[in-house]
Amino acid sequence: MHMGIVTLIIFMFFGAILLLNYKNLNRNSDMMLDRIFEPAPFAQENIAPPVSDTGSARMPGRPKGNDAPIKQARFSPIFTVELDDDNNAAGVDSLLKLDDEFIAGIVKAALSKHKEMAIIAYGGEYFKFKIGGRKIVFLDISKEMQMFTNTIYTFLWIAVPLLLVLFLISLYFANRSIKPIEASYNRQKEFIADASHELKTPLAVISTNVDMLMDGADGEQKKWLSYIKQETERMADLTGSLLYLTKLDYVQESSTETVFDFGKLLENVLMPFDAVFYESKINVQTIIAPGIKIKGDSAQLRRLVGILIDNAVKYTDGTIKITLEKTPSEAKLTVCNTGKGIAAGELEKIWDRFYRGDKSRANTGGFGLGLPIAKAIAQRHKGSITAESAEDEWTRFILKLPLE
Repeated sequence: MHMGIVTLIIFMFFGAILLLNYKNLNRNSDMMLDRIFEPAPFAQENIAPPVSDTGSARMPGRPKGNDAPIKQARFSPIFTVELDDDNNAAGVDSLLKLDDEFIAGIVKAALSKHKEMAIIAYGGEYFKFKIGGRKIVFLDISKEMQMFTNTIYTFLWIAVPLLLVLFLISLYFANRSIKPIEASYNRQKEFIADASHELKTPLAVISTNVDMLMDGADGEQKKWLSYIKQETERMADLTGSLLYLTKLDYVQESSTETVFDFGKLLENVLMPFDAVFYESKINVQTIIAPGIKIKGDSAQLRRLVGILIDNAVKYTDGTIKITLEKTPSEAKLTVCNTGKGIAAGELEKIWDRFYRGDKSRANTGGFGLGLPIAKAIAQRHKGSITAESAEDEWTRFILKLPLE
C-alpha cells in the first residue's frame, strides 16, 4: 500500500511536469505559426537554396564543411504550401527544394485531420500545421518531440530504479515494524493454546471427582454437585473450542482431505438434531441436491455444518429452512431461521471471537466461538461464509465451497 501511494505520487509529479512541457511545446509552436500565418505576398514558388561548390544544397549561413545533399536535408523548419481549388499544392515557400511527392503526401495528411491546427507524423518526422483559406503553414517540431520523448525515457530510467530502491527500503522498515507485532500475536496464540491444554487435565479430574461424589450424595448435595458438573462441562467445552481454533491457526494444511458427498454429510449431521427439532417443536424444511462432491476434511466440515444448524436452533422462533444446491463451480449451503434476527451493525462483528452483541443471546450457553470456528474452517477449504438478516424476521447463513 505504501509503495502504491509513493508510485502514484511520483507518477503524478512527473506526469504534471511532462504535461506542462507538452503544453509549452504546443504553445510555442502555436505562437510561431500565428506569427508566420499573417497576410503577406506569397513568396516565389520552389525557392532553391544556394548551391555549394560541390553541387549540394546548403542552408544559408552554414559552413561549407556542413554541406549535405538535398535529399538528406530536404526539410526546413518552416514551409508554406498554397492550395488550388481542388486542395492540391499550387506553390511552396521553403528554403529547401521539396519534392512533389512529399508535398502532396503531407498536404493530404494535414487535410485528413479535418482540423485547423494539429500535429501530424509524416515521413518519420513530426509537423504542426495551421490551415487558413488556401494556405497551410507547416512547422517541423521533430527536434522538440524528440526532446519530449527523451524526457519520458529519462523519467522512466530514473523512476524505475528509484521505486525499486524505495520498495526495498520500505520492505526493510515494514518488516522491522511488523516483527514485534507478529511476535506478540504468536505469543498470544501460544498462551491460549498452552492455557487451554493445561486446563483440560484439571477439568477432567474435577468432573470425575464430582461424578464419584454424586454417587453417595443426598438430594441437596446432588443439586450443588450438579451445578459444579455443569460449569465444569462448560469450561471443558470452552477449552476444547480454544484448542480447536489454535489448531486451525497453526496447521496450514489438512492431512485428512478426501472426496465425499456433501449431501450425505449434511444428512448425517441432521440426524442427531431430529430429537431437538421434535422437542422444541421446530418446523424444519430441507432441500438437498444429490451428487454434490467436494474435497476436504469431512470432520471439520461436519463441525462447520453442525455449528450453523445449532446456531439456527438456538435463535429460531419455530421455522428452519436448510438448502443445499449446486452451482457451476460451487456447493452452496443455506441455513435460514425465522426469529429475532441480527442488527445490521452486528453482522460483521459476529465473526469476531467471543463477540456476543445481543444481550438476549447471553443465555444460549455459547461462548461466541462457534461462528469464528465456522469461518476459519470455510477459509481453510477455500470457501466463504456470509450472514444476512432482517431484524425481527429472519437470519440466513450462506456457505460456499468449491466443487471437486
